Amino acid sequence: QTAGTWSVGGDLDVTGTVTVETGTTSKITISESTGSGTASIDFVATASFPKTKIVTDVSAGSLALETLGSDRLKIANNGDISFYEDTGTTAKFFWDASAESLGIGTSLPASGLHVLRGQADVFRLERDSTNDWRFQLTAGALAFRDATNDTERMRIDASGNVLVGTTSAAVWNNIANSADDN
Repeated sequence: QTAGTWSVGGDLDVTGTVTVETGTTSKITISESTGSGTASIDFVATASFPKTKIVTDVSAGSLALETLGSDRLKIANNGDISFYEDTGTTAKFFWDASAESLGIGTSLPASGLHVLRGQADVFRLERDSTNDWRFQLTAGALAFRDATNDTERMRIDASGNVLVGTTSAAVWNNIANSADDN
């Protein structure tokens, strides 16, 4: 057991447990002396295979969490927060602190909540496994689907028509024309 300050040039390898205790405040300082590199804490399973790493980029003032060599989370010095997809290359959940905007599927949110998805289902509300609704973007239309029965219940088409119980405005035009004939 040693008290005081330690300075280590190079690697410090410890077998066992390291405990840092000081009155009311404990800290470990890891410094990067050039002011332009990175400093990290690596949690390793073996000496040659780092599993998890906390990295700070000194010049950018950012903090990152990596697993298996891929980015998972980055916090920029301006407060922006990025969560990455499974390969760790693209931010798919992004908080833009200056614009106070959230991007899901995009790192450039154009509104308070911006969802970008390459599939038709964009948004789903679910109460339980037997009661849920989906909002789909399909061929210039917004469709509201009862996902429990996989049935479209309403649609707003590209012309602005609100269609209930049908996906074609032609049905409504026929009804309107029939009403005019009477």
